[in-house]
Amino acid sequence: MGGSSNTNTNTRSGGGKDKHDETSPSFKEGERVLAYHGPLLYEAKVQKSENKEDEWRYHVHYLGLVSIIALMLFSCLSALLIQVNGLLIMFIFNEYSVNPVEGLVSIIALMLFSCLSALLIQVNSLLIVFIFNEYSWDEWVTNDRLLKLTDENIRKQQELEKSQAVDKSVKSGRSAQHKPKGSNADAKTDKEDTKIIVKGKKRKSQPGGTEEKERKSSESLFMSHFPSTLKKQLVDDWEFVTQLGKLVKLPRSPTVDDILKKYLEHRTKKDNKINDSYAEILKGLRCYFDKALPAMLLYKKERQQYTEEVKGDVSPSIIYGAEHLLRLFVKLPELLASVNMEEDALNKLQQKLLDILKFLQKNQSSFFLSAYDGGSKGTDGIKTK
Repeated sequence: MGGSSNTNTNTRSGGGKDKHDETSPSFKEGERVLAYHGPLLYEAKVQKSENKEDEWRYHVHYLGLVSIIALMLFSCLSALLIQVNGLLIMFIFNEYSVNPVEGLVSIIALMLFSCLSALLIQVNSLLIVFIFNEYSWDEWVTNDRLLKLTDENIRKQQELEKSQAVDKSVKSGRSAQHKPKGSNADAKTDKEDTKIIVKGKKRKSQPGGTEEKERKSSESLFMSHFPSTLKKQLVDDWEFVTQLGKLVKLPRSPTVDDILKKYLEHRTKKDNKINDSYAEILKGLRCYFDKALPAMLLYKKERQQYTEEVKGDVSPSIIYGAEHLLRLFVKLPELLASVNMEEDALNKLQQKLLDILKFLQKNQSSFFLSAYDGGSKGTDGIKTK
């Protein structure tokens, strides 16, 4: 979990040789590397390499670190029980050798304890086999999936993990959030507006099915192109609010509404015409933002502020700014993947959304705050540190 435009190609450059240099592999056999698997980086080891169709690819081996730690603890427990078992044998023979009856009872207890120790040793052996089969895996990857194991790339790995933690933190706040305000009629109108950006019914795919795999692939592809400087912005945002207890001062300037208008002006100037498709997407984004903000885009410490700032028929898009708009982009792949859209249409839509992200990145210094002000307020109105 810089201001340059970074895409997946830039982010995943393994620090090796350029693609046109095919004379030797960028990574050696036996070399420890960092490998992309989904949106995160994992430590792996290059087992072998081969040049296939003028492109080097590498057979890498991953290993589940958490499972190894659990296995080590379980092994320590087994070893401890063996030591205790040995001490008990000595104690029983020294203490009850004079009284056979008491000694017999103790020996039976010792036998049961010994059986338990032996059972744990067997379970430990089975766990070793299971973990190496279940939690370690091999796969063939190309240069763009690998990074050298350097301090800089380890920091990149940690930043990706933090970004993932930000996404999970936003998700965890859903159930406790307040429901969006407004009458049923307003909700129906907003629902119709939302169809501008995503039309169709929700998919009814079985877990693990083809559509489920396509959905995860689509989400992963979108997030892999997410500009790295904006990922860092998300991490900073998460730390300011959840760790330092600071909030974005409202109302923001520019607001979400201002930013979307500026982007439409930018596209109109670039295309030398008013692009109706972009206008519809921006209208849908505005609608999505207004409804999604109270439902899934706020951290717990921000709820009181929302209640104070967004009253009556005021739309969040004219109160909040780029910081909260960026959180919506983290949720969009999941939201888009849950509706029935043609793959080609979905890909085109994602390209347009990525273009909006690049616009945010280009204007990062003017759209985003570099620091947040004040302390957050709890539900009792008392500032928290």
